[in-house]
Amino acid sequence: MLETMDRREVSRRYPRPTSGTYAVPGLRRARVRREVSQRELGSMTGVAFATISRLENGHHQAQGATVVKLAEALGARWRELLREPLEETPIEEDEET
Repeated sequence: MLETMDRREVSRRYPRPTSGTYAVPGLRRARVRREVSQRELGSMTGVAFATISRLENGHHQAQGATVVKLAEALGARWRELLREPLEETPIEEDEET
């Protein structure tokens, strides 16, 4: 059974970034997974295309409210955008000679 929480309880359990700026290394991964272009994401959120590009390239940091806005538009949790992507190591097959 799901428990009912009021807004204060939700905020306490799942705090959002509020002040300061944040690097968003997971933004590109989340955007590509959703198959959304930078321009489309900009239209969805009101964040300029150039800003999204700078965020993805690590040349800019986002305000907390912007992180939340981008995450919600992508159907992701805001914490996902703050995480470094895991490096995927290709599996090498043994060659028989």
